[in-house]
Amino acid sequence: MTEFSKCKPVLVEFKGWKKDISQVNKFQDLPGEAKIYIKFIEKKLQVPIYYIFVGPERSQTIYC
Repeated sequence: MTEFSKCKPVLVEFKGWKKDISQVNKFQDLPGEAKIYIKFIEKKLQVPIYYIFVGPERSQTIYC
């Protein structure tokens, strides 16, 4: 039996957002729900997030 067979999935649900964030270029301008989600990921992974991509273009990158 492997160590992975002892793992159990954990589902965490978050509120979504309807605001178009494709033109946002500052973390503080993201919807509150998006900021909560990003902070959750940072905490769970125990690493800071430095870049958030809000679209396919280079200009659609938030540098944290």
